[in-house]
Amino acid sequence: ARVEPRAGRIPSDQRKQYFEQAVRRLERIPGALSVAATGTPLLGGSAGVGVEANWFVVCTSNILARGVPPQPSGLNFVTPRFFDTMGIRLVAGRDLAWTDATPNQLPPVVVNQAFARAYFGGGDALGQGIGIGPDCQAARGRFPVIGVVADSRPSVREDAGPAMYLPLGAFGGPVTLVVRTSVDPGALIPVVRRAIGELNADVPTFGESPLVDLRERSLRRERFLCDVLLGFASATLLVCCLGIYG
Repeated sequence: ARVEPRAGRIPSDQRKQYFEQAVRRLERIPGALSVAATGTPLLGGSAGVGVEANWFVVCTSNILARGVPPQPSGLNFVTPRFFDTMGIRLVAGRDLAWTDATPNQLPPVVVNQAFARAYFGGGDALGQGIGIGPDCQAARGRFPVIGVVADSRPSVREDAGPAMYLPLGAFGGPVTLVVRTSVDPGALIPVVRRAIGELNADVPTFGESPLVDLRERSLRRERFLCDVLLGFASATLLVCCLGIYG
């Protein structure tokens, strides 16, 4: 379910608090096993890991030492328990925490295994620093790596690429709330709407959908091509049978 904090005129310095309140309120819903929020959900984008064109130039001491120029990587903004909610295994280190998003301080970052292989040569990424942005080589600060998670594919058409996860914090765009449930997800949609509406009536949810529906929508092109091929194959078989009969 998506929310747009700007619709409720929530100031940027209060959005982190709003996201945390929204997640904690949904965690109290009967049947909710785990809740998180993300800038772009899996199956909701095309670049990186569930990142819709959110590619950022990054550099690490490892690639700079080898004379490799800064390289692009996917970037997503998430809340704590996003990996647990989406079933992404934590390989090393720790998850992000609500206290990680603090003003005037570079937040920690979690990377996936593809990132660790590409930018740290497959070595230990924990404790390493990452420069982000077009001028990342001259950046004064480095985002410290606190965790490594397993790779996850954004869609059926793409392999997992290097990806970073930063705390959602005061994210300015639409945010997707993800609820892992022990009951039928469709049955919880009105409950989620009511809970978010009670938190702030000016920030309603929209685009609510069970994840299985997103998966099916992502497979539409493949299913259409299969149907077309099946049609041609059936026509070919019919022509062959007519020829043999003749």
